Amino acid sequence: MTTPEPCRFIAAAYPGEDCFDHRHEDRVFDLSRALAAATHENADPTDEQVGWFLADADAMVDDFDPAPGAWVVTAAEPSDESGIDFTLTINGRAYVVQDNGGSGEVCQPVARDEWESWLTEADE
Repeated sequence: MTTPEPCRFIAAAYPGEDCFDHRHEDRVFDLSRALAAATHENADPTDEQVGWFLADADAMVDDFDPAPGAWVVTAAEPSDESGIDFTLTINGRAYVVQDNGGSGEVCQPVARDEWESWLTEADE
């Protein structure tokens, strides 16, 4: 990961913390902004709100190569499916966030087809 100084999004979201868990690339910032906008139903999210989604955006952005000209995010919806906390869609691709079972562990979004392949492998 590259680490330019300073990261205004992390500074806004986590004052006093060092920059962590994301690449400093426009595509990561743009996806994070789209995630924040959809989640907070605000077309112009704050730097703090964008900062909350940087690690998630970094985890997903490589699924889109090349990065699209615009990010279309359907806000997260709670799920009743076993093992899934919530679902969302990014540029037509379905994602899930796993239920951490109350462990406090942060679960990054993963493409639903990839998550389902993990289940299939576990059943074999």
